[in-house]
Amino acid sequence: MRSVLQGARVLVVGLVLAAGVGASEERQSDPVRASNGRAPDGLVSLPLGEAVQQALREGFPTRIAGLETDQARELALEVLGAYLPQLGVSAQAGWSNRINEKMIAGDGKVYGLDNLGNEPWVDVFVQQALLDLPLWQRIKRENLGTELAELAELEVREAVAYEVLRIYSSVARLESLREAGAAHHHRLVALSEWAENLWDAGRILETERATIAVARDDAALAIESLDLELARLRGELRLALGDEDGTTPLLRTVPSSLPLAESTRFPEGLDQVVLKTPGVRILELRREIEGASVSVVAAERWPTLVLRGGYSNYGIKRFDEFEDEGYIFMGMEVPLFDGLQNKHAVGGAQKALDIARLRYRSGVSAMRSRLLGLNRKLELLGRRLALAERRVESTAARSQVADVNLEARRGGLGDALTARERLLADTTAAVALRFAQLEVWARLHRELGRLVSDLGGDAAVRP
Repeated sequence: MRSVLQGARVLVVGLVLAAGVGASEERQSDPVRASNGRAPDGLVSLPLGEAVQQALREGFPTRIAGLETDQARELALEVLGAYLPQLGVSAQAGWSNRINEKMIAGDGKVYGLDNLGNEPWVDVFVQQALLDLPLWQRIKRENLGTELAELAELEVREAVAYEVLRIYSSVARLESLREAGAAHHHRLVALSEWAENLWDAGRILETERATIAVARDDAALAIESLDLELARLRGELRLALGDEDGTTPLLRTVPSSLPLAESTRFPEGLDQVVLKTPGVRILELRREIEGASVSVVAAERWPTLVLRGGYSNYGIKRFDEFEDEGYIFMGMEVPLFDGLQNKHAVGGAQKALDIARLRYRSGVSAMRSRLLGLNRKLELLGRRLALAERRVESTAARSQVADVNLEARRGGLGDALTARERLLADTTAAVALRFAQLEVWARLHRELGRLVSDLGGDAAVRP
């Protein structure tokens, strides 16, 4: 029995460390997993960086965001195309039973009665806008819209990386808790065997023996509950990676691939960092787009000038009239009075610009506050985690002392059980703090627009 208790004491430190408190070292791989990447339980180990890359490459949100960016580019090119030369052909033909009818005018000219109009049968023309200020401003606005779509796509990729990290870390947290629970159950099994021996020797009451047995069985049920939650989260992670039909195996996390959740310093100054964040840059672009919209509406009051040239053929039976012509002309349109419509349109666009400016200023202040708050919280969690790890070490030592006292008959089963439950509680608290720190770190770096690159991806690479 002494050897059993000694073995349990050895497992305390090893399984606590494996639970994620000091989880900078990766789990040891078995021969099967080393050969084909799959463990005997059917799980496949996947580092966090590879999971993020797969989600960015195959996930629906990034694919949709990429198409929306392409759509914005096409719209900008469509507007730009209106300023390029326009080539067109119009044609019409027909027959009338009066096609041969004609008349002779007083000046002796002969006119076909069926073709007195000026519409050509075939018209080939080229048209070029020479002066169109509203079109120029629309081109500028659509180019800004393309930049906004590209930035929105990068923000979507950051959101995808954050979601993958959130689910991945949740799986890693439950895996750590399961390992801690398994270590706790193992220690309770050893304690239960010790209690059975004491019961056989008549040295403890039935209530003490039953208490140990209940605690042991409760630990086993807790492990089963964690297994159910792990299965759910692993399925959720598989969906986040773009698996539509659920054919890929469930994943096991690699603790060493998790980033170090440390507080961030801003050597270039917090204000400069705030202005470079995706959220603030989006607000800035929206402000510029509203400014361009004001310019578009204001330009509607200016003249437009178009150059057009071409060739027209007027068909048969023109008699002594010309049958075709080549032409070139410039057309100008000058708005004089539109019932003050343009004035009010400019006023409305200016109000939208004022709103965008206020939102930008508010967004800058809010972003500065969020970055400061997240960074301070991250630093505080780091200190709390260090204290929690020290507490686990102290509790593990006290658990060993309780086992020694139990062997030396200086302590009872209740003391040993209490020490084990305290060790599990402190280990669970340390694991929770570690992953809370990681979650805050992920939120901070997502706001900064650095999460994808920090996790091993490239924010600028399209799937």
